[in-house]
Amino acid sequence: MLIKNGLFYTVFYLAIILLSSRAVFADATQEYTVKAAMALNLARFTDWPDSALKADDSVINLCVLGDNVVQDAFLQMDQKKVGHRTLSVIYLSRLRNVDDCQVLYISGLEKNIIIQLLSEIKHKPILTIGEERTVVDYDGMVNLDTLSGKINIQINLDATKQAGLTISARVLKIATLVKSK
Repeated sequence: MLIKNGLFYTVFYLAIILLSSRAVFADATQEYTVKAAMALNLARFTDWPDSALKADDSVINLCVLGDNVVQDAFLQMDQKKVGHRTLSVIYLSRLRNVDDCQVLYISGLEKNIIIQLLSEIKHKPILTIGEERTVVDYDGMVNLDTLSGKINIQINLDATKQAGLTISARVLKIATLVKSK
């Protein structure tokens, strides 16, 4: 399912360049808009096992756990293309129905809740993306860490492999690889 189209690579790397700049985000909305675009591109550069994606289903569900600012930013990603599928953004108000998600973005949860959630979905083919180190330390897959106005990508490659997911080597080249605790 990895996209071979040069346009997608161009867009992805443009987003990386923008994220790597030292510019401080004007507000939370701008920061989450960039993180939402990163989540979309991470989905585009991830392969799921056949069992995680139904052959007759043309949708990839990106589920969002976060406040209104986070949800508003992700709304812009709804109905974008991910290969031959369409991204459907779903807002979760509770920690259930995550089995319907192929991508799960976690924002603003307490550490103990993040750890419990990641424990419950460990080994499931759900690309988990968060915004604090706790996510990758406890078997989540991707952390979009903001430090001094710069977003750094951390990937727990062991967690992705255990879940049967493959993230493109092009993404891995620009990320910091980390291990679970």
